[in-house]
Amino acid sequence: MYSNADENLKNRMSFEIVELQNFRNFRNEVIKLEDGVNVFYGDNAQGKTNFLESLYILSRGKSFRTLDISHCLKDEFGNEIQKTVLKSDFKDIYLVNNKFKIEIEKNKKTVWLNQKRTLSTKCPIVLFSPESLSAIKNGPSERRDLIDDLIESLPEFSKSVTQFRKILKARNKILSDIKKGIKKEESVKLTLEAIDEIFLKHSLDLIELRMFFLNMLEPYIIQSIKFLFGEDMVFKFSYEALKVENLDFYPKKWAEILKSDLIRLYLAEIAVGHSLIGPHKHEVQFILNGKDSRYYCSQGQQRGLIIAFKVAEVLYRLQTRNERPVLLLDDVMSELDEGKRIKLVDFLKSINSQIIITTTDRSNNIEKTMGKHSQFKIDQGKILNLDF
Repeated sequence: MYSNADENLKNRMSFEIVELQNFRNFRNEVIKLEDGVNVFYGDNAQGKTNFLESLYILSRGKSFRTLDISHCLKDEFGNEIQKTVLKSDFKDIYLVNNKFKIEIEKNKKTVWLNQKRTLSTKCPIVLFSPESLSAIKNGPSERRDLIDDLIESLPEFSKSVTQFRKILKARNKILSDIKKGIKKEESVKLTLEAIDEIFLKHSLDLIELRMFFLNMLEPYIIQSIKFLFGEDMVFKFSYEALKVENLDFYPKKWAEILKSDLIRLYLAEIAVGHSLIGPHKHEVQFILNGKDSRYYCSQGQQRGLIIAFKVAEVLYRLQTRNERPVLLLDDVMSELDEGKRIKLVDFLKSINSQIIITTTDRSNNIEKTMGKHSQFKIDQGKILNLDF
């Protein structure tokens, strides 16, 4: 599926030394990861997902499990931790060794890159998780998150996602205050009108980016579907908003409709106390062979489509951005049937990225499919390198 003939490309990134201090159920762990495949074995509730979460936070500055990163300040017994420190040596696209450090306290997160404070590290990383495999059958927010997480992970585009979320939060706060009687509608009407102008701009920016990347990913997903399912299938995205049935973006038209809806639903938004219009209400549909996969595909097909989406994201990074991202797989092999598992492993091995896998299966399955790999065991928050 992917040819890695040009191994001279300096585009391979990897974690090296990782340190965890008071993170979830880890007290003080130092782990050396290999450039290739790293497999973490362990029973359930021992800390495997916690470890992947730490790598994700180091690379993205946020968790994939909770919106409030301060939740990491509780151990497995619910006890409060005053401060969490995550550190890592990370080799970037230019083969330069960088030092990351993130300190998490109850009301503060501090990010350090090479001893200098920064906002976020934004390192290329692709997560395969059981939760993401359920995105099609679950609510629209999870499907929106798939594309928004990709946009947010790209430094030159991430600002559009964060700016929209900030203005949405500010707008919702005003609407909520009016509903609760904390503020009078007349006293904040001019403020709300000013916010609406900014809200409209950031909404249009995010919609345009979503459509751009959905269009960008479509051919990669079609390629991935053929690889995973072994047959040609007709696939397309549908962006369900404002009665638009395709992925074409017309700024003037969208702006007119959004403005009209903001006026039309003004009283309704005050009544409910939050925004009823905007990208946070839009729907991304996965259309397979002309039908909405949410209703007409089996659970196995739905999971296959999400794997195809993730594979497409990797292909986009490889072929368009010249990046080999770090791949995190949180016990997803057990969620796939044997055919898709073998296909996925074949793809992962072909791209020569650093791969970090968690699993409860210590049988020969991983050995047979992944080949040579470094082995670790996680037991009650302690990490043991099994290669020694």
